[in-house]
Amino acid sequence: MNDDIAAPGFAGKYDLLVYVRDGRLWTFVGTQPYKTADQREVELMVWSAKCAACEKTFTVLTPAAALSRMRTISVFGRIHCDEHKKINNPPRATRAANQ
Repeated sequence: MNDDIAAPGFAGKYDLLVYVRDGRLWTFVGTQPYKTADQREVELMVWSAKCAACEKTFTVLTPAAALSRMRTISVFGRIHCDEHKKINNPPRATRAANQ
């Protein structure tokens, strides 16, 4: 598998955290608080990568609790910024629109 996690100095704090998946480098940017639908306070991790089309930096969010299962988080398969994501992955047409 072409996935790797590097976390120098990682001991419950995020000093430097990077993740490589399919050759794409994801860099940990920080955390942000989030309140779930059932009113629990959780922490989200903010990650950045470069768009494959324009090299613009974009960010994604993951649950901090999911750090141990990074390979299963689908958002790390993303390769485009919001602008190019729309161009390269247009919304699926509904059946009504196709009739």
